[in-house]
Order: sequence, then structure tokens, then C-alpha cells
Amino acid sequence: MQSRRQGRVEAHGTVSGLPKGSHESMPSSKISFNYAQARLLAVLALINFVNFADRQVLNPLVPLLRQHFGVSDTQLGSLQWVLLVVLAVASIPSGYLADRFNEPKIISAGVLFWSAAAIASGLAPTFAFLFVNL
Repeated sequence: MQSRRQGRVEAHGTVSGLPKGSHESMPSSKISFNYAQARLLAVLALINFVNFADRQVLNPLVPLLRQHFGVSDTQLGSLQWVLLVVLAVASIPSGYLADRFNEPKIISAGVLFWSAAAIASGLAPTFAFLFVNL
């Protein structure tokens, strides 16, 4: 006899009575992976790579940025810290919006916003402008 927590096993092998999204009973059939899914995975992987590269680009540029803007190592360190804090804080509403609304539109808006901020950071004439654009 099944416990109440596990629910009742139906004739087709699923478990009823479990919360929606429960992974206690995984389907045994193989899930197909089509061309559109492979393309989507490639695009998301590329976005992730560019995001990671953009976060790491400041480290090798520290000597050039220090000389160009005339700032201290502390100020440059705060630049990297602010970038990571902004990413962490922005991930909360971004995840919420992507879960509740049109996911592709939310991802596209995030990529466009991130691209505009990266371009503006690259064109920053002063350290203060660079700091604000992160």
C-alpha cells in the first residue's frame, strides 16, 4: 500500500496526489531534442559566455584603467564589487519576471539592456560615468 505522501500510482505510471512540479516520479520515456531546442541552447550558452567574459574583462584592464582614469586600486576594486552586486540584485526580479511573463521577451530585454550598458561603459569618458554604467 502506498503512503499518503507518495500518492496513488495511476495505471499509466504517474503518481497522483503529489504537488505540481514534484519530481518523485520521473517519466521513463525518452525526451526528444530537436533542432529548435539545440539552437535555443546554443543562443543561451552564447549569452552566458558573453556575460561571463564581460564580468571578467575588468581584471586584465586594471593597469590601463588606473592610468587612464587616474584612480586607485580601491576604486577599481569597488567597480568590480558594484558590478557583482548589481548582477545579484537584478537576478531576483529578472527571474520573477521570466517565470510569470513571456520568457523570451524578458530574456531579450535583459540582453538588450546589458548590451547598451556594456557599450556605454566602453565609451565612458570618466571613472564616474563608468561606475554609474555598471
